[in-house]
Parts: sequence; C-alpha cells; structure tokens
Amino acid sequence: MLVSKERKKFSVRSDAEFVELYPTIFTSALGRLLAKQEPACVGRIGYKGLTISRGEIWFNVDPQGTVKIFTITPVVMPDE
Repeated sequence: MLVSKERKKFSVRSDAEFVELYPTIFTSALGRLLAKQEPACVGRIGYKGLTISRGEIWFNVDPQGTVKIFTITPVVMPDE
C-alpha cells in the first residue's frame, strides 16, 4: 500500500507494519474527515478503483469480496 503525506511517500509492506504506522497514517484530521463522509462520497474512478471523499483512500474489492486498500493520502486541507 502506498501512503502519501505532505512531504513524504512510503510503502507499507505488511499487516504488522500497517499496525505500527497506523497513528502516522490515520491522523486525527483524516479521521474527522472520514467520519463525516456520506456513503455517497464513495465512488468508482474508472478502472483505478474506488475512492473516498477526494481520494484520501483508494481501494478495490476482489472477486471474493475482500476490500484491499492500495493508497492512502492522509493530507487534509484546512477547510475540512
């Protein structure tokens, strides 16, 4: 999974690494933004997958129904 922050991009390569980096990835500002999103804000963007809000989280659902997040952009604009 790719994570893009204000001045840094990095890959998360395992579940354990994701858990370790969770507080860095899911900032309080991103949490507030996601908490106020309506279900209608989730939309498919062509073949690339689904996105929440303005692209803060990108994901796909595989044929077995498993949700796979592939990009998180935890940069939240001040007006949000």
